[in-house]
Amino acid sequence: MRIAKSTIALVLCYALAAPAFAQTSLSYDTGHGFINWFTRNYTSHPLPLVSYEDSPRLDKLMRGGNIYLSLRDAIALALENNLDLEYARYNPKLAEANFRRASAGALLRSISNSISAGPSSASLGVLAQTSTGSGGLTSGGGGSGQGGVLSGLSVQLAGTAIPNLDPVFFINGQFIHQTQIETATNITGTNYLVSQYKVSNYGIQQGFLTGTNVSLGMGNNLGYTQNSPYSAFSPFSQASVQFNVQQNLLQGFRPSINNRAIRVAKNSLRISDLTFKNQVMATVYSVVNLYWDLVSFNDSLKVQ
Repeated sequence: MRIAKSTIALVLCYALAAPAFAQTSLSYDTGHGFINWFTRNYTSHPLPLVSYEDSPRLDKLMRGGNIYLSLRDAIALALENNLDLEYARYNPKLAEANFRRASAGALLRSISNSISAGPSSASLGVLAQTSTGSGGLTSGGGGSGQGGVLSGLSVQLAGTAIPNLDPVFFINGQFIHQTQIETATNITGTNYLVSQYKVSNYGIQQGFLTGTNVSLGMGNNLGYTQNSPYSAFSPFSQASVQFNVQQNLLQGFRPSINNRAIRVAKNSLRISDLTFKNQVMATVYSVVNLYWDLVSFNDSLKVQ
């Protein structure tokens, strides 16, 4: 009966721990239900692919072999068919995933905040003295935010270790068969002592921003048998339960110390959003310059 209860408990722990073994990436989730609520932070979700097909706007602007292009149309074409913008769209999603990682107590990852300036002015030497299309904002390179693959590592190593805020289920099992030669048979009653038993350990642990770490675990030795005639109980089973609470009192105490990576990740969310807007403005700026360069070329050709 005890073995049956231990087996049932072991199966239930495996069922609970199964979602924790599937941690691949963090992303948005729109599902419902208890199972989805339990597993949504540990399930990967595909993102839409980038389309490399040009929009049909340019075909609509062609009439009689000529392209009738206004400044508004040029800006719309650039925004619809620009790989720099498609690349920049991923930064807010990466920042959101980075925030979820930090909320679980994991390492921060670097998110690029560079801006692609786009094509520069097409002015030639013949129009070197023409200021049209060359004034205004400076074409911008970009700055970069966090540097390095694991730039957040310095944030977490600057102080105490950040606790693991995700609940962790652990489970392990062993089957042990051991044969030991005995020189004193008066102790064991045999020349070789054979021990055989099964071990199963399982439990859960959780860290908190206050610096508290709580763990609950159970260990089981099942079906312990020996071939010694002096063994009073063979087979027998035994179990133990451990409940531990650890609280930092000085170093690593208070949420303001342990949530520093979360605050950095929140700032990265705003930075990524502003970076995307900056990329849109840089693209529009380049297109406006190129458009008025084209107008200047046409007017210069008419003058010549």
